[in-house]
Amino acid sequence: MNSEKDRKAEVEAYESTFRLYRQRSYNEVMVACLDVMNNQPENRLLPKYHLLRAMAIAGKKDRTNYVKSLQEVLIRFPGTEEAKEAKRLLGLLDEDESPKGEEKGTEEEESDEKGKAAEGEEEEKEDDRPKGDYVVKEDMNHYFAILIPNRGAKMNELKAKVSDFNGNYFSDKTLKVTNSFIDSDSQILLVRTFKNKSEGMSYLNAFGTNEDELGGLNDQGHDAFVITSKNFATLFKTKDIQGYIDFFQENYNE
Repeated sequence: MNSEKDRKAEVEAYESTFRLYRQRSYNEVMVACLDVMNNQPENRLLPKYHLLRAMAIAGKKDRTNYVKSLQEVLIRFPGTEEAKEAKRLLGLLDEDESPKGEEKGTEEEESDEKGKAAEGEEEEKEDDRPKGDYVVKEDMNHYFAILIPNRGAKMNELKAKVSDFNGNYFSDKTLKVTNSFIDSDSQILLVRTFKNKSEGMSYLNAFGTNEDELGGLNDQGHDAFVITSKNFATLFKTKDIQGYIDFFQENYNE
């Protein structure tokens, strides 16, 4: 393969994703970055995608995951410019959190606070995993998604089958087929992007009825649905799969 041509394509793809960030399309940015992170481990710009994803998370006002993402850049890409920038940004966050003119509490107060924290941790362990705060946005960009069990999945073959289906029946649209691990049991095969709910549902219906070309995928009882870019970001963060399936059945199956 032409190395220079590959490099140029990588740069153009990154610049396109960065433009989405400049437009504050943070959900689209996070999905695009995850696509590269999951499917292009040899991408020369991988550190930039990790940092850009962190910046998109910051744009969503998610401080906890912003910190985690910056720390991941430090750990995975030491010595890079991206790691230096992540360290600088973490330093700014530390400055924001540092106490100003506050006196330290007594040992008894500190012990009491630790006790409360421990109790909180126990309560958190007893809680179910976070629930997604899903919202209906019919005119927002939608993705098609189908849950695939990790065990025995030949994902490259499945993606090729879906790409062929898209080429035969949806050649008028520029659709991208990717996959991302959602938890230890499943991964999501994603087709994007549809401009609204109606387009996404039309694709879902066509996908579900074509067993000639999609047999072995759409006839296995896998959960399939359409989801907005915003709700997908929420789903990926919370892993609340059943919560979204319930939401989908209530709001999309008319």
